[in-house]
Order: sequence, then C-alpha cells, then structure tokens
Amino acid sequence: MLSKFVLLVTLMVQLSYEDSLQNAQLLVEKGLPDKAVQLINKIIASEPDRTEAYFILGALYRRQWRPREAIEVFTQAISSTDSQPAVLHQEIAITLAEVHAWNKALEHIQKSLSLKPHYAPSLYVKAMVLAQTGAPKEALEIYHQLGSTTSDNAMVHFRIGELQESLHQLKQAEKSYQRAIEITPNVQSARFRLGKMLLVSGNVKQAERELARSVLLAPKHMESHLELAHSLTKLGRTIKAEYHFKRALELSPTSSEVHLSYGNFCMKQQKLEQGRALLREFEILSKQEKNIKELAAEVDHTPTNFKVKMDLITLLLKQDLFPLALRYCQRFLLQDQPDPNHFLLLAHVYEEWERMEDSVRTIEAAAKLFPKNNAIQEKLSRNRNPVESYNLIY
Repeated sequence: MLSKFVLLVTLMVQLSYEDSLQNAQLLVEKGLPDKAVQLINKIIASEPDRTEAYFILGALYRRQWRPREAIEVFTQAISSTDSQPAVLHQEIAITLAEVHAWNKALEHIQKSLSLKPHYAPSLYVKAMVLAQTGAPKEALEIYHQLGSTTSDNAMVHFRIGELQESLHQLKQAEKSYQRAIEITPNVQSARFRLGKMLLVSGNVKQAERELARSVLLAPKHMESHLELAHSLTKLGRTIKAEYHFKRALELSPTSSEVHLSYGNFCMKQQKLEQGRALLREFEILSKQEKNIKELAAEVDHTPTNFKVKMDLITLLLKQDLFPLALRYCQRFLLQDQPDPNHFLLLAHVYEEWERMEDSVRTIEAAAKLFPKNNAIQEKLSRNRNPVESYNLIY
C-alpha cells in the first residue's frame, strides 16, 4: 500500500513538473518571455536535478540574445544534474559560436565529444567552428563523415558544398548543393549558393530560376535580391532587375556592394544622376567598411585594448549596424574576464537601439558583479530615476 502511495505522489510531482514546463512554453508563445523566465527559475529551484527546464531557459535566453545568461544556465545544469553533460557542453558551444567566440566554442565542443565521441550534432558543430577558424579541410572531413552516416540531411550537404566552394572544388560543390535541394527543396541557402555559382559560370537562365526561388523562400535575404538583379540584367529584363536592386537597397541601405551594383546599373540605363549619387555613396560606405574591418582586426590582435573596442562599436552605431555592434559586445563579455566597461558598452548599444529594458537588465547584472564600481552604480541610479538622468544628461 505504501509503495502505491509513493508511486502516486511521484507521478503527481512529475505531472506537475511537465505541466509547469508546458505553461512556461505557452508564456513564450504569448510573447511574455520575462514571465516565462520567472516561472522556469521557480521550476529549477524546486527540481534542480532535472535538465529539461535548464534547456528551455537557456534556449529562451539565446532567443533573447542574452548569451552570457544562457551559458550560466547550461553551466549550472552541468554542475547540478547528472544527465546529458555532453549535450549541455554542445549548447554552450553553440551559444559561443553565435557571437563568434570561436576558440571557446571549440573548447566546449571538444568536451562534449570527449564524453560522447560519435555524437552527430556535436560533430556538426565542431565542423562548423573549424570552418570558421581556418581549418576548412578538417571541417570538410567531418562533414563527409556525417554525410555518409546521415545521407538525408540537407544541411550537411549544403555545408559540404560551401566548403568545397571555398576550396575551389566547384564541380563537387555544385553537386553537393543540388543534393541538398533534392533532399529538401526549400533549403534556401543551397538554392542561393547554387544560383550564384551558376551565374558566375555563365548558366544565366538556370541561375535566374534558382535565385528567384531563393527570393521566394527568403524575401528579406538581401544577397538573393542582388544576385537575382544581376541575372535579370544579363537576360535583358531590366525592369524586374531594377525592382530587385531597389529591394536589395531597402534591405541593406548601408551596403557598399549594393550601391556599387545598383549605381553601375543606373549608369548603363542612362539614369546618370541617380547612378552618380549611388556611386558617391558607395565611396563613402566602402571607406567606412574598410575602417570597420581594420578596427575589427585590431580588436582581435589587441583584445585588452578597450579604446579600440569602443571605437569599433561607435563606428558601427553611426551606421545603424545594431545587430553587429550587439554581437561584438556580447563577444567581449564572453571572451574576457568580467569587466564593467564591457557591460556599460553593451548597455549603450541597447540604448542606441532603443531597447531600454535590455539596457536596464544589463546594468542590473553588472551591479551584482561590481557592487562598488562607481560608473555602474551611477548608471543604475539613472535607470531608477529617469527624470534625474534627464537632468544629468541635458
């Protein structure tokens, strides 16, 4: 009788746990992530030795572009639970890769594979990181290994094609992209890469078909519109070509490549004033892009130089490149030892992007880490007293 009672209580607790997780997911779907976070934290506090809630919370933080918090959650799960450490290290690696902290991502994926050597998702992530860190041949070898065991995975074949293309194995790359499309016809990335290759090789009609499908699958993919415009121009369909040039410019108004291509198109169409204006803007933007590349390279070579980081973020914000500025700031937080200046810089990016709640959350997190830092405390006080902050600034 007692054992039946214990079984019933265990079942009720399990149902309550699963129901709570489902309620948290519903809050996310309703656009109430903060409430979802509160509920999941309560679930973790009540059942710290179960991993499901950690995965949900970490994924939610990632979706909110809060990688530092996501990594903290996955790390907590590793120390608090006995299950799935390999998968948790993989999740940390993915989070780091999303902000291009490649070296740290590789460290965690190696830990994942040391625990689960033939785990396909971790091998996929390792190949992706290796491809970004100057080891394309090693990455290609892993993808080939995955392709032989998971032949129906379109993204594996797409990644193989991408690396083959970077290694100038163009015929093989074309076949890999086609294989990816055969498996999953709506894989936009493969259609785009295949279309671009066909355009370069002179197969313009087929290129136009693939690029048109790429645009249909991803209407906000600037590069697809731009390459489709090039293919339409070569086919003499200039009215449609101009539409896609304009669309590319709308989607990426600070792209020097779009300004150059569209400007040259206008000049050939005898729209001289419009063409000259676009080409003038191209010269300005190309100089700015060169400055960004130089500053980004300097940041990589002198990671402790905060002034260079600040100069880079300032330049990105001037061009309204908020996502890129945010990615760099998140990477600064994850790559280095905790530094109050990095939190202040991240909060500044959020403010410029008019994401005030994220800015406040960033400073509150910094205040817990640096309770005696004057700049953090002053910023925290301004957040709590917006009228006083207004007077201080103006």
